[in-house]
Amino acid sequence: MAGMRGLGRFKGGLVRRRVVFSGATLIGMIGGFGGTAAGVAEAKTCCDPHLIAMALPGRVPGGSTITGRVVVSCKVDHDTRVVLRSGSKAAVLPGWVTVKRGSAQAVFHGRTTVVASPTRAVLAARLGHTTKSRVLVVEAAGARLSGLALSSARATAGSTGTGTVFLSRPAAAPVTVALAATDPAVHLPHTVRVPAGRRSAHFAFRIGAVPATHNVTVTARLGRTTKTRVLVLEAAGARLSGLALSSARATAGSTGTGTVFLTRPAAAPVTVALAATDPAVHLPRAVRVPAGRRSGHFAFRIGAVPATHNVTVTARLDGTAKEVTLTVSPRSHAALDSVYLDKTRVLGGAPVTGTVRLTGPAAPGGQVVKLFYRGPARMPTTVRVPEGAASATFPINTERVTAEDQVAITASMAGVYRFPFLNVYPPIQVNQILGTWNVTYGSTAQIKIALNYPALTDTVVHLSNEPVNLFPDLPASITIPAGHAHYTVNTRVGRFHGDRSTTVNAWTEGGPTVSQTFYGTC
Repeated sequence: MAGMRGLGRFKGGLVRRRVVFSGATLIGMIGGFGGTAAGVAEAKTCCDPHLIAMALPGRVPGGSTITGRVVVSCKVDHDTRVVLRSGSKAAVLPGWVTVKRGSAQAVFHGRTTVVASPTRAVLAARLGHTTKSRVLVVEAAGARLSGLALSSARATAGSTGTGTVFLSRPAAAPVTVALAATDPAVHLPHTVRVPAGRRSAHFAFRIGAVPATHNVTVTARLGRTTKTRVLVLEAAGARLSGLALSSARATAGSTGTGTVFLTRPAAAPVTVALAATDPAVHLPRAVRVPAGRRSGHFAFRIGAVPATHNVTVTARLDGTAKEVTLTVSPRSHAALDSVYLDKTRVLGGAPVTGTVRLTGPAAPGGQVVKLFYRGPARMPTTVRVPEGAASATFPINTERVTAEDQVAITASMAGVYRFPFLNVYPPIQVNQILGTWNVTYGSTAQIKIALNYPALTDTVVHLSNEPVNLFPDLPASITIPAGHAHYTVNTRVGRFHGDRSTTVNAWTEGGPTVSQTFYGTC
């Protein structure tokens, strides 16, 4: 049989043989059953097999898997269970293993638990009246290297940093982890020591001279386990990485700001040179980035511009240049001043008139104000202010809504923006009728009419009650002033006999009717 040797010829009695399974040596008792056995693989099928061997490794680390094997005297003619048991909690076995029909052996798997010190466990297999046992030594599992971390993924020449190694569990004794880097510019210790009882340890490193930016692999090794991290080394000194302006367009007489960006915080103050291809763009010759900062700001102003054209603004530091394009235009005769709406609160469907106003007369040929909007309305996308005029109107057609909504309008011209808003409401309707439901003869009843929204204009609410004798003086209608959402009607309670009730109805023109029943008590 493959993986088994030492089962030679034997005849009668008990013969002690050494058996090897997958590298694990076992001692089994092989009972003679007559004839010649050239190995289990050549054993004949029998109906009364007995256990002849149990194979196990001699030592297994705690927290790992146990793989064992049982061998019976012959190939079984039906599935046969061999009972397994462990005499220690350090080793856990299944309750049995099944030798399949036509086979003379079966493999089983168990596991060991984590132990603080080497522990002996007696494992046994039983088939019928035959028991085979083995002693398994469960070793205290050593901590393994589980991770490596660096304080930063990037480092510059002359900088320092820290690293941390991690173990899979607290070290039972001090553990030494080897360290290495693929570039000698990374100065780090050869080893780092994890104290007993700890799961991690820290180490420091320093970066030497770096001629150019490149990647370095830092490695931690414990036994056969390695962990790596990539560290990007950058040459000393911050480099210019970007230039930005507050706007891509500017008009004569306007101002703006710019920002220069560095690749990293400046170790010392850094001066970035500035220039423009047109002297009409007045900006400083340089901008200073303070130590510890990654950016610096500057202001610029646009002088006289005869015609619209592009200007290139350049920032330069140590041979690195960044450029942006600025479009400059002559100043218009007038700028956008304001946008006025004749109503700011309307019912959906109502028209509104908007007016754009300039700071002065419009330039020859007129000036166009762009309009953008979002919300339940329709309006033009531009409005032209005629030459010499200072304002122009445009229509806004609101749409019907089922709930309060808003139209957000943006008007822009030559970099100047205005943002008027228009609130759109659904039809004003009676929402509910409130009051004291039980009234008595001769008293005054207070009936409160509530609208769904404050009235935008004076709103007429129609009233009725059936039968009329309970509230004989109830008016046919009331007017709720603009801006109000409630109105209280004081009405006399009329004469009645016995318990009576009346229903008060209230509605606006075209709106639904809301009803409420009042009860008269003697």
